[in-house]
Amino acid sequence: MAFYFMAAMRMLHWEATLAVTRSSKEAVVHLSLDADSMFPIVTCALVHAELPLMHTHLLLLRQFAVADNPSGEVSYFLTTVEAAASFIMDFSGFEEETDY
Repeated sequence: MAFYFMAAMRMLHWEATLAVTRSSKEAVVHLSLDADSMFPIVTCALVHAELPLMHTHLLLLRQFAVADNPSGEVSYFLTTVEAAASFIMDFSGFEEETDY
């Protein structure tokens, strides 16, 4: 499960970097997007993904895949996805209040 998660996150990062640079693949190797740039992209991807048990999968990844190396690349991407999922859940309950 962690292998597929990392493959998807690396592909998303690669495609986002290509879109930002709009140049050759050689230039992309030297550019890396930070969490502030990746967060809206991951949020958009999660909104359009059909993941019925997203929180369950994230919990399993956190407990089993990241338990051995909490400071690695998997943990970094997982934290970004958890933050995006939390943002979506908080935002979906938001209703605009107007005072008339």
